[in-house]
Amino acid sequence: MRNPAKPGFTLIELLVVIAIIAILASILIPVTGAVRRAVFRSRTQAQFNQYAVAFEQFKTEYGYYPRMGVSGSGDTRFNLGEVGRNDVFIETLSGRQKSGDSIANEYAKRANPKRISFYTFSQSEFAPDEVAACGETVRQGAIVDGFGNPNIVVVVDSDRNGVICKDRLPGNDDINAGVVFFSDTRNCDEWKEVRSWN
Repeated sequence: MRNPAKPGFTLIELLVVIAIIAILASILIPVTGAVRRAVFRSRTQAQFNQYAVAFEQFKTEYGYYPRMGVSGSGDTRFNLGEVGRNDVFIETLSGRQKSGDSIANEYAKRANPKRISFYTFSQSEFAPDEVAACGETVRQGAIVDGFGNPNIVVVVDSDRNGVICKDRLPGNDDINAGVVFFSDTRNCDEWKEVRSWN
């Protein structure tokens, strides 16, 4: 009496299944990456718009936009990725240090003497660890955009003419606004340019 063959897959059947899985993966992986980039871009634009609202509230309270200690004439431009700018930005807008302690920075003390909290920063806005990215060291606790870029540029209409000049911005147009934010990619493919006005 013969033993019936045990049911199983042939080598060809297994190869066909593996080929189908590989084709599906090659279709889905790029789509997932595009979706992630779109989510990061939306998150960054929302973050920048919230910062702009905080600046407008600051101006309503004090009659001027904070310049974060930058002096000069015309529109003020500064990069939160520069050493020291991050903490000044946080303390000026939140009325306290990241730790919750009283303001330590002298500029922030003078700019926001009432210690009003115009914005509450969330943990998702800070780099969780110190990482090397795009040829730079992004320090732990630095404010970053949705792509992990600490080079968030703020431009403030300090001369109060209602226009931010194109020489302070990427692109070729002046913008009618009091404050704008954008990500400086530093020519890095990992970081994407996001503008608060687009």
